[in-house]
Amino acid sequence: MNLLFKDSRFSRFFASRTSANIADSIYSIVLLYFVQQSTQSVAMTSFTYTAVSAASIFSFLGGPLVDRYSPPLLASIALFTQAVLILAVPFLIQGGMANLIAILVIVFIASCCRNW
Repeated sequence: MNLLFKDSRFSRFFASRTSANIADSIYSIVLLYFVQQSTQSVAMTSFTYTAVSAASIFSFLGGPLVDRYSPPLLASIALFTQAVLILAVPFLIQGGMANLIAILVIVFIASCCRNW
């Protein structure tokens, strides 16, 4: 195990995935809180949670990509795409209820990126 952490590439990859997982947890909690506070609807909060968690159903689609392309490259692209999508959410939140569907779609796509 110690040999793995001596490799700088593994250490960077491990640190990036760990920080991404922590950030995913934080944004999921904040997003669910926002939806609940803005809609006062358990159903909309449930739809949001479904959008976040249902993306794991499609994680098998990433297998052929990982086999064909470089896994570190794919991980970098997925993290970058997820970060850009998540950064768009606060701007949509300012729009209020009208953008809730757009937020759900963006969260779903960002969650799909998380699984690759």
